[in-house]
Amino acid sequence: MKCDSKEIYERRKNTGKQSIPTPTLLQIFIFLAIGISLVVKFRCGTDVVSFPPTCNQNVQSNERPVAYRLENLTTELEHVKAKYQTLDDTFWDVIVGSSWGHIQGNGTIKQPVVLLLVGQPKSSILDVVAKDVARLYSNVFTMRDDSIIDIDGGWQAMKEADQAKLDMDNDLENGFNNGRKVVLLRQFDKLPPCSIMLFHSYCDNENAPHKDAVIIFTVELETTVSSIAQSIEELVQEHLGSIWAQCPEELLQDKIMAMHSRVSNNIAFVK
Repeated sequence: MKCDSKEIYERRKNTGKQSIPTPTLLQIFIFLAIGISLVVKFRCGTDVVSFPPTCNQNVQSNERPVAYRLENLTTELEHVKAKYQTLDDTFWDVIVGSSWGHIQGNGTIKQPVVLLLVGQPKSSILDVVAKDVARLYSNVFTMRDDSIIDIDGGWQAMKEADQAKLDMDNDLENGFNNGRKVVLLRQFDKLPPCSIMLFHSYCDNENAPHKDAVIIFTVELETTVSSIAQSIEELVQEHLGSIWAQCPEELLQDKIMAMHSRVSNNIAFVK
């Protein structure tokens, strides 16, 4: 049967109007992936997208913004000073002055804040004051309640030096890795003498691993300070030096002097 020219024309016309194939599911996923990657790249400002972490890596940060630190310091300082009215301005000047660069956040932080709180023999308030100072710093620099790494030197004294050093190092690194910023080491002078070299690096003036940390030591003198004129620094160095000299295999005189330069620069006397 012959088809006329009109029928042939209509068939060709219909053939030309065949619908475009619908995209496959794989093609849809590819288009979506490309679109998402472009959006994430735009929002994060990066060329490579990896999951995790998310583009906003500071969401979980517990650091208090620099803009609010001074206000918090003023509030915390007023509260603590009212609690300990026997502590003079010299004490508080050391507390604030040693951390001023960290509070202002100006420039690159070069070293951690290292404080040595010194008390009279059998002081009843040394540890209490130290804990409140640690909490003060915690509230100034962080926005969490458990930002203090608390180490009891008296407890560490019952261990061998190597074990004490290992345990303290683990406590410090675990704390720092979990966002804690403040270290309170009570009875620093009770530590096994050969274990204190651990703090040679933590308190280093240039190469400390955690420059944004606040490290607070407490030391109780063996003799009563009879007058303000007495040099607290000399008494502290004499006291600690006699203890550290008990580890001659690790703490020769040059190492002892190096330790003094790290831990005795900011001494606050608790009367």
